[in-house]
Amino acid sequence: MSKVIAIANQKGGVGKTTTAINLAAALQILNKKVLVVDLDFQCNATSNLGFRPNMGNTRYELLTQKGIEDMPIYEFKKGYDYIPSSKEMKNINNILVNKNNREYILRKILHLVQPLYDYIIIDCPPNGGLLNKNAMAAAESLLIPVECEAYSIQGVGTILDEVKEVKDDEVNADLEILGFLLTRYDSNLSIHKAIASELRSKFQDKVFNARIRKNTALSKASAAHQTIYDYDKNSSGADDYMQLARELTGTKPKSKAR
Repeated sequence: MSKVIAIANQKGGVGKTTTAINLAAALQILNKKVLVVDLDFQCNATSNLGFRPNMGNTRYELLTQKGIEDMPIYEFKKGYDYIPSSKEMKNINNILVNKNNREYILRKILHLVQPLYDYIIIDCPPNGGLLNKNAMAAAESLLIPVECEAYSIQGVGTILDEVKEVKDDEVNADLEILGFLLTRYDSNLSIHKAIASELRSKFQDKVFNARIRKNTALSKASAAHQTIYDYDKNSSGADDYMQLARELTGTKPKSKAR
């Protein structure tokens, strides 16, 4: 069965989608079969992976329609599949709220395809709600990107409260924090070093050694609707996400934090 990882943070703009699509790409390079699930109505992962609205069904139909004939899984490249989102997802909370066992819809769906993949990566929306709860019910672990900015660690508390609620309410009592990932990190800035130190002090070994450094190639790759490995495989962004993938898979010893 695949490992299901939800990438979540209630704060927007911390690199959730960038992490989802590029971590998946790094895992695929390491010969892992990966499925990316886009839950965000902004559809950034969906767009970056090349899906267009006229191509077929999306996550919206899968969550709202009974008896959908085909699982809306699309191939990005060999070993790297995705389930797209759509703009209609913006109103999904209003639709799901009246459904029975509404927190478990995604888990039941993903259970059908888990044997086909090594990793399933869920790109969560920033606004919480039932979609995030579905993601946390379906996932075995949570990866939390943390942008290196002054108030970033305070914002971590919100997502941790949500995790506690999910566990306490037994929506998913086994949900674990896989790790905190520092993004847009610049080792030349004292504030970034301080944030890294504080995060390590608070959460110890739950902080990844891999840190995603500031890298314009990552932004350019997103604008070009490509992964960092398609856009510039020699960039620091490509190196950083490969280190993260190797930490997850244990394919080499963890390197020292930069």
